[in-house]
Amino acid sequence: MSPFGVGAAGNHVRDLQGRLQKLNYDPGAIDGSFGSNTEASLRSFQKRRAIDTDGICGPESWSAIVEAGYSLGSRLLYLHEPPLRGDDVAQVQQLLSTLGFKSGHVDGIHTVKTADAITDFQLNAGLTADGICGSVTLESLKRYGSNLKLGELASLQERDRFNSLGTQLNGKKIVLGETGGLDAIIASLRRSLGELGANVLTIHHPDASAQATQANTYGADLFIALEIRPERPSVCHFQGEQYLSPVGSLLAEKLVVELSQYFPDIENKGMALRILRETQMPTVLCRFDSANTLVRSNQLVASSICTAIINALGKGFTS
Repeated sequence: MSPFGVGAAGNHVRDLQGRLQKLNYDPGAIDGSFGSNTEASLRSFQKRRAIDTDGICGPESWSAIVEAGYSLGSRLLYLHEPPLRGDDVAQVQQLLSTLGFKSGHVDGIHTVKTADAITDFQLNAGLTADGICGSVTLESLKRYGSNLKLGELASLQERDRFNSLGTQLNGKKIVLGETGGLDAIIASLRRSLGELGANVLTIHHPDASAQATQANTYGADLFIALEIRPERPSVCHFQGEQYLSPVGSLLAEKLVVELSQYFPDIENKGMALRILRETQMPTVLCRFDSANTLVRSNQLVASSICTAIINALGKGFTS
């Protein structure tokens, strides 16, 4: 879809307004005219969902709006290609994780991991083990998980996997991704990581979902994504409404410390952007506002990123 914002008009705007209204936002009159009220309600939605708050309805915002419209129990959840996405999927993942069934992190994307976790739960609960989450399976999940702290186990599992990597870069599978124009810094970073023994895959692709698919296929331990964006520099880690990536947050914290010498106002941000949601390993997205700084200092920046990764591995998590 083509992004649209203030001044747009038509059935696509009317559809957006209707969906925002159903999600308890106030876009003004459902008249198919994208005005200031529609922009304000869209910005409020974007802020709550931790995606870019620009008041523009592009592919990422539209997908998030559609996904937010699915409530728990509103449809059957089953393995499908492309994967089913929605808030209902995230809630099921959260319940599965709480009960100790490994569905991956709570990202609202129904992959093989989620289907396998549903099947495992059904086997343990004495239900038909078909991997389909319908009303009977859902009621059992709610009943067994009602007194447990949601989301905690998924966080612990990610921490444990990270701790098991050890404190050295040697042998680690690291993916570097960029959307265009950052070949020099990616090459320097790949060289620096390779010298420390890491196995590095570089991905040059403008689409975040395509990058995530390649990284998942590679089975990476960590993903470092970079892009140029004309706003305050940031290091973003995955944080949705039901889940925060503890490893992503730790790595982002270390990166902000190291990169602040080149980008003094760089900040650590929890977001639910596609590259952070769709990758199955801990991921951070480094957003820079100046390509010139990277060109002038690409080797120093690469060295700082390596230092941050090593510092994160060295700190790890205690029980």
